[in-house]
Amino acid sequence: MKTQVLEQLLAKLDPASYSVGQYKEHAYCMQKKGANWEVFYGKNSLHLGSRTFANQEEANKYFYRMLMEKVNQQVINHGN
Repeated sequence: MKTQVLEQLLAKLDPASYSVGQYKEHAYCMQKKGANWEVFYGKNSLHLGSRTFANQEEANKYFYRMLMEKVNQQVINHGN
């Protein structure tokens, strides 16, 4: 997924739920790590579920998929 497409999609989501470029507590994060990109959930200064990608487009796709899973889970939980 191209970065421009990701930015357009993220604009529709709650910015408190994610961070691009830096660590954010209780949020899904994507940041550059050396030559790679790391995607994780930030909690208690930890990088939970961390995955590293050599290609930014693959990291973008995975990051967005993680966010959508969270949004869908919230919808399901609120529906009960």
